[in-house]
Amino acid sequence: MSLTIAEKIISRAAGRIVRAGEIAVVRVDGVMATDATAPMAIQAFRQMGGRRVWNPLRVSLVIDHAAPAPNERAANLHTMMRQFAREQGCHFYDVGAGICHQLMVEHGHVRPGYLFLGADSHTPTYGALNAFAAGIGSTDLAGILLMGRTWLKVPPTIKVELHGRLPLGVTAKDLILFLVGQVGLEGANYQCVEFAGEAIAPLRLSQRMTLVNMASEMGAKAGVVEPIGLRLPYAFEPVFADAGATYARVLRFDVSRLTPHVALPHSPANAVPIAQVKGTKIQAGFIGSCTNARLDDLHQAAAVLRGRRLAPGTRLVIAPASRAVFNAALRDGTLATLSEAGATFISPGCGPCVGTHEGVPGDGEVVISSTNRNFQGRMGNPKAQIYLASPAVVAASVLAGEIAAPDDVGVSAGADDPLGDQVVLGDRLTEPDCVSSQEAYGDQAEPLDGAGSAPAFQPIVGCARVYDVDNIDTDRIIPGKYTKTLSAGELARHVLEDLDPGFAVRAQPGDILVVGHNFGCGSSREQAAVALKAAGVACVIGRSFARIFYRNAINVGLPLVELGEPHDIAPGHRLRIELEHGLVMNETTGQSFHAAPMPTMMTQILRAGGLIEYLKARHDSPQTITFAHA
Repeated sequence: MSLTIAEKIISRAAGRIVRAGEIAVVRVDGVMATDATAPMAIQAFRQMGGRRVWNPLRVSLVIDHAAPAPNERAANLHTMMRQFAREQGCHFYDVGAGICHQLMVEHGHVRPGYLFLGADSHTPTYGALNAFAAGIGSTDLAGILLMGRTWLKVPPTIKVELHGRLPLGVTAKDLILFLVGQVGLEGANYQCVEFAGEAIAPLRLSQRMTLVNMASEMGAKAGVVEPIGLRLPYAFEPVFADAGATYARVLRFDVSRLTPHVALPHSPANAVPIAQVKGTKIQAGFIGSCTNARLDDLHQAAAVLRGRRLAPGTRLVIAPASRAVFNAALRDGTLATLSEAGATFISPGCGPCVGTHEGVPGDGEVVISSTNRNFQGRMGNPKAQIYLASPAVVAASVLAGEIAAPDDVGVSAGADDPLGDQVVLGDRLTEPDCVSSQEAYGDQAEPLDGAGSAPAFQPIVGCARVYDVDNIDTDRIIPGKYTKTLSAGELARHVLEDLDPGFAVRAQPGDILVVGHNFGCGSSREQAAVALKAAGVACVIGRSFARIFYRNAINVGLPLVELGEPHDIAPGHRLRIELEHGLVMNETTGQSFHAAPMPTMMTQILRAGGLIEYLKARHDSPQTITFAHA
């Protein structure tokens, strides 16, 4: 029986052979959450009746999104995390330690073959280690903290075969920008992207992390890199796909003539060769994020800026991926080179990328960034223009004061960086501090039925609020600057304000939101779904939904209806939705539409009123529960 890498890893975690499309209950090798998602997960864990996490050695909490705390609200959420970590004895990384995804790799919390889930949308980064890793929301994380397992749908796999070898001066960031442009924001929705081919073999771990990190920008549930050529400072058993494995599709690219790429505002999929945008004036550059803030990324920038100064009126902010990266760059002189050129360093973390802390651009400013997303409002200001590029292109651009490649500023493409692959630093790597899978999980409890007692769905009747726009991301649903609260009411006051400033004022209980394709793309932050529900939205009808948002919405008890077929719904139309039958009736026009069916597990969770109520109802001792009818 031939399996993909994803199917193999999930089968091991499920204890049986599973294939794409199946629902599986899986045992999880580790979980992670940040200050953007952990507080809501801790709150949900308590509401579920949780007292002790299933295995503290497999749980990591990281403060990296608003670090150091910019205000008392963020500080109080940080305090909540510190107290929980001390109480539970789980791994905890405080302000300045680094970006979550960097730390999980540096400290050995993720290994090849693991099934790892993180409450952050860029968790697929760990696919660079030949692991299966996916982003989840806070309530899902809370359920795993209780049980050490969860349910998931085995994704089909898109195989991306990369042939040839990247030319000198072309980076993994250029490659993934090109690929996102080819596949599109929704092209891999709910699928795993498997990167393979001879072009993979020479890539260092840091480059593989950059490559798979942005699989999220294709809509992918996970990304995994074929382990050919993977070098790690510990022994591991690689996981390869079987010959004859079934793929949803296979894409083949020759990378030998690829050139540096830049993504234009306001989408990572707006990727073009740099030649098309050279000369665009900029005011700022940023080097950082889980995509490009490692040591070799800083080396790229230093090679361009050595002995030079930033263009007048241009600034450069740098946030290293971790304290370990910062210290390594300090020891080898990289920081001095960048500082002497005019760069400003801030604490290792995610703040500027998300737009929640430091580095927020002004109205009308143009920023070139080494981050992963440039949706409108990303980096904290919907009136700014964000371009995405490699650290080398960012450095050349701030030197020129306009978008430029290194060779435009007199820096030739050099040899491969011999010092760059220090993602897993020998003096920082911890041996696996987790007990064996058998010891960690114990015997799996028998499923507890009881779904039959859940009430039937009542018809949803309300007026349509139509925003027929594609790719409305979570930052436009609820801007990141408002997410430092656990108050649903406060979130509701700001819902959709960047799209429609008057939405929260005009919203009426029972309103039905009607949107376009890929609604809820971007971050894993559950606040987007919470804000909509708290504002009175009774249901969201979309042509399609981003994976993590879909699951988050169901977990908080917000029904979603996927209506891919053309419809005549207009603002103010009165709609009637029968979730039980997947039927949408437009009572204003008399037309009816059939929606895509909802998976059984999600139906059960929604009937219960959300995942918290579902798990509370399963048993009076939530530590022993599992999922029924998965």
